[in-house]
Amino acid sequence: MSNSPAKPNPAGTPATENSVPKAPLSYHLVPLVPIAVSIAVALVVSEIYPKPHDPMRMHAATNVAREQMDETTGLAVGTTAPGFELVEAHDVAGTKKIALAAMLKQSPVLIIFYAGYSCPRCVTHLRDIAELRQEFDKAGIQIVAISHDSPQTTRDSITQFDEDIPLPLLSDPGDKIAAQYLTGPWGAYTHGAYIVGTDGRVTFSVVGEHPYTDYESLLSAAGKAK
Repeated sequence: MSNSPAKPNPAGTPATENSVPKAPLSYHLVPLVPIAVSIAVALVVSEIYPKPHDPMRMHAATNVAREQMDETTGLAVGTTAPGFELVEAHDVAGTKKIALAAMLKQSPVLIIFYAGYSCPRCVTHLRDIAELRQEFDKAGIQIVAISHDSPQTTRDSITQFDEDIPLPLLSDPGDKIAAQYLTGPWGAYTHGAYIVGTDGRVTFSVVGEHPYTDYESLLSAAGKAK
């Protein structure tokens, strides 16, 4: 073996047996590009093809606190619920009216206040409630939904959007009934959910700027109503 010193490399640094050329940073990042593209594609596909709708998981999945949803209690529990007798929108003749007092003679009532068919999240909310109707039936609870839409507007919307909700949809022109229910510490609200017992008193109330989607809590309250 020759003892002559190693020739300097072009950069002027003496070469050694352990000398390994360092690859640029971009060389190491190249293999990560396909992975990043795959993740992006998966996210896009998940938005286009969402998982099957599950109303019971909706609230838990989003994990939205009541404070974040601007929710608060409406009429205090124990308060006598304001009575109403309103036209049911599915009745073309406009003669079918549903009265709270008559319903309470049979069982407690869940009252949903929504902003009409022009509100997509409201329709989604009512669809969720309708899908859970069997559970509410087991709890012995009747359901009605109230909005300011006229009966004709509701029927036109059902036809236009091809989306009928199998619940009694009551018309409250001028929000006269809603004004008595959708009140809270900070004024009037858009949405509300009430359970009224057979004695005519409120057993559960929540109002807010969003539909109430904590269905587990709603079913739990329904099961306790008498």
